[in-house]
Amino acid sequence: MKRIFVTVMLASAAAWILAIPAAAQGRSQSHPGGGSAAAGSMGASGTHGNSASAGGGHGSSNAMASTDPGSVLEHNSNLAGKLETLTGTTNLTDLEKDASAFKNFGQFVAAAHVAKNLNISGGFAALMCDMTTKTAAGATSACTNTTKMNLGKAIQPLDPQVDSKSESKKAMNQANQDVKDSSGS
Repeated sequence: MKRIFVTVMLASAAAWILAIPAAAQGRSQSHPGGGSAAAGSMGASGTHGNSASAGGGHGSSNAMASTDPGSVLEHNSNLAGKLETLTGTTNLTDLEKDASAFKNFGQFVAAAHVAKNLNISGGFAALMCDMTTKTAAGATSACTNTTKMNLGKAIQPLDPQVDSKSESKKAMNQANQDVKDSSGS
């Protein structure tokens, strides 16, 4: 009798231990529809995140990583207005054009903050040129840069007196906060 009881207890414990990883892959509170992160992380277009969070502002990390800035901006008019002020653009079409030149939406928002924070000569257009090799909408001169730089490297020649690493980090924090604040609008 004791042997049967021990065998049943060991079998139950083993089943319980083996069920833990399977339960962890089940329903997730952070993913709509209750699926796991892996189940819905690749959309039909091959981009990470779902289309609602990339365009609807439902998650700041998804919006920051979005490669479809038009969708993010169309659903966040407060954010679009703030970015128009930071970049000097005068309409949503130009703002979307400038944003789409960047690797992702987060880089665009951070670059806009750096240009404003440091009052960079040439403004956002100069920073955009160095980061993307593209000419910003409304720029007074064409971009002639042929080598893309990350935000920190792009800051260095434009303002050599500042700590580009800390300015990049500060701008990314501001960008994250902007997207987070706008997700409720």
